[in-house]
Amino acid sequence: MRLSTQEIQYVLAVAETGSITKAAEKLFISQSALSQAIMKTEVNIGALLFDRDQKKLPLTEAGVMFVKYGTKIIRYMEQIEQDIQKRARLTHEQLRIGIPYYLGSQVMPPALKAYHQKHPEIQVLLLEKSSSQLEDELLRQSIDLAVLPLPFQSSKIAYEPLFEGPMSLLIPANSPLLRFCRGNPPKIDLAKLSDVPFISTDAQIGQRSAVVFDLMLKRAKISPKTVFVSKNFSTVKQMVACGMGVALIPSVYISEEELASLGLVCVLPLESQSYQWVVATARHGGRPMSGAAKGFVQVLKAYFQQDAGE
Repeated sequence: MRLSTQEIQYVLAVAETGSITKAAEKLFISQSALSQAIMKTEVNIGALLFDRDQKKLPLTEAGVMFVKYGTKIIRYMEQIEQDIQKRARLTHEQLRIGIPYYLGSQVMPPALKAYHQKHPEIQVLLLEKSSSQLEDELLRQSIDLAVLPLPFQSSKIAYEPLFEGPMSLLIPANSPLLRFCRGNPPKIDLAKLSDVPFISTDAQIGQRSAVVFDLMLKRAKISPKTVFVSKNFSTVKQMVACGMGVALIPSVYISEEELASLGLVCVLPLESQSYQWVVATARHGGRPMSGAAKGFVQVLKAYFQQDAGE
């Protein structure tokens, strides 16, 4: 007889709730799947675990024994996992993190410093690639985590948001385009920019911002000329400052100090043309997180929540 911990947990959930329906809701599976799993377990052990003639599904004698030992098994398994994670934290552990180019060079260093100060025993290996390339790395499980903007192409990616902000139009502070701005805060109709040169990030290497760029222009129903393409947001900002064109950029990627020093302003598009830029920690949904990865996510969340509060 061989039973998995999942099969044991299914029986324990039904025993706890006294109901297939309630246990299925707790386990996030269908009632039919849970019923079949329970019957399969009963066949494997050669005994009925529940009295199905009763409304609340009380345990049989065999069921009482199963729950007694099953509970101990689950506790032992949890203890094994905790002890192994504790031991891993005492050794020189590695954490492989994927970060897109701009996040890796501009946004993440302070957060990585905070993580290193809290967990100096863990060696962090950084992989800098485009968002799409990093999503592929996650699916191949060649990295533990990635910090990426949404959306994801694969449903196998599990994620937790870190910070967000709108996409803004970046233009020189003395640009005549400011005459098109209306409201407070000022907004601009991107449809009025059909003849204005744009600067974009690189769609060919899989940058998420380039996908969003195309989406927002489609919403505005314009096809302006893209005069320059770069994989670096810093280069895009400098090009706009030199008067080479305008750009759509996540507002969270440019500070008030940068705007002032470069002589730029950020203007929001109309609601119908806008896009909310969300950056999240991402991992393969079918792979459990290590203690090092969980600690990294906790430090990142605390850091960016504090940064947002300031």
